[in-house]
Amino acid sequence: MFGLLTYLGVIALADSINPTATILQIYLLLTPNPVRRSVAFIVGVFVAYFVAGWLFVLGFAKLIEYLIGYIGLFIYVIQFVIGVVMIGFALTMNSSSSQRSIDKPKVNKAINTFLLGLSVTFLEAPTALPYIIAIERIVQSRLNSLEVIFTLIFYNLIFVSPLLVLLLLYVFFREKSAHLILLIAHKIIKYSPKVFQILLLIIGIWLLIDSLYSYFR
Repeated sequence: MFGLLTYLGVIALADSINPTATILQIYLLLTPNPVRRSVAFIVGVFVAYFVAGWLFVLGFAKLIEYLIGYIGLFIYVIQFVIGVVMIGFALTMNSSSSQRSIDKPKVNKAINTFLLGLSVTFLEAPTALPYIIAIERIVQSRLNSLEVIFTLIFYNLIFVSPLLVLLLLYVFFREKSAHLILLIAHKIIKYSPKVFQILLLIIGIWLLIDSLYSYFR
């Protein structure tokens, strides 16, 4: 289990680089009395990604069971191909920072930001390649239901950790938080594409090595 959690933790760190959610969280923290709305937004993101992960698990479980039962070691060939795709994507993606235009959400009530977190996360979940890779590994590990829930909670806590850090910065540094949060926002917009590219490359190489080791051992 420790090895699985380590593997998932690395992938979750890469997945947590989410400029859309981070920028929205920063906007919420710069509004008057933002704590309740920011907490609701984080909960919305967490719930949506957890539910999406559970749905992915249900779908992948049947697929992986079929693949393992009928094609055996070929499952590692598929993992190898996924690794190649991730490396190719990392090497060809545009890592330059770009200014993203995001409409300011209506934040009169906490329920609005909760629904905002849900909707933004659900819309992006199908394109979350790191999460799909993590789900594939969870299913391969043949965990029971409680273990699956635990691993998904673990993954998603890491996924929302940047949002939690921003919230804690506001809570502990209220007077200076605005300047600090804006500085963090600038750094995120500037460096997150490059960091994501590097992490994606590392994960892809890791998948290649792991698939080759598992196939030939």
